This record gives sequence, C-alpha cells and structure tokens, in this order.
Amino acid sequence: ASGEVVLDDGACQAVGNKKSLFPSGIVSITGRFLRNEAVRLLHRGLEVGRAVVNYSSEELEKIKGQQSTAFEQLLGFPGCAEACYRSNIMLTTDEELLKDEAAKDSSRIRRSRSVPQVFMQQIAPPASTDE
Repeated sequence: ASGEVVLDDGACQAVGNKKSLFPSGIVSITGRFLRNEAVRLLHRGLEVGRAVVNYSSEELEKIKGQQSTAFEQLLGFPGCAEACYRSNIMLTTDEELLKDEAAKDSSRIRRSRSVPQVFMQQIAPPASTDE
C-alpha cells in the first residue's frame, strides 16, 4: 500500500458492515497515491483494511470530510460519491470486532452529548396521552 487513509468512527463502522467508504468519513490522509492504487485503512491508529481508491491522495485531501455535492466545485470535475467501492475493500481485522468497537464508541458518544437529546426533545412532537 502506498498511502494511508484514516477513518472516523462512522466510516469504520460502515466498512465493518461491508459498505463503501465515502470521503465524508475520512479524517486524514498520509502518503502519496494515485487513483486505483491500494491504501491502508486506519482507525484509531490500527489497520482495519486495505482498499483500492477512486481518487488520488491530492484529490482526497480536497474532498475529505465533505459531502459528494461539493466534489465538482472542489475538484473542478464531477466524480463518484465513493472514495472506495465496497467491492474494493478488504478487511484485515475481524468485522465483528469493528462493529463492536464502533457500536461502543457511538453509544459512548450518544451518552456524553446532552445537546442533541435536548434538541430532539424540542423538535419531537409530544407523546399523545389520549387513548
């Protein structure tokens, strides 16, 4: 592998669930690589897989963390939404371990954030007490 792509928790969970990798889930990139080259996928410092990328390292630097609607403006050409297609990703760690770790991390994050819960209570309609 000629480079490394660091994933956030959500992207790691998606990859563990055999989904494609989107640039919105990429935290950082190291090394230099071209399109269709293999890279290491890392999460929290550990390799979780290898993948063939749809973008070069320079292109991924521009679109990491972004939604696909912004790609054409950022890159100067229309591109695919996926950084790596799911069929081009090979896990190098146990997928159950990835799912478990990502689930633990997301539940810990959900419990530690009270603002979204308060926000959801404000926008959610009150439960009906009429029966």
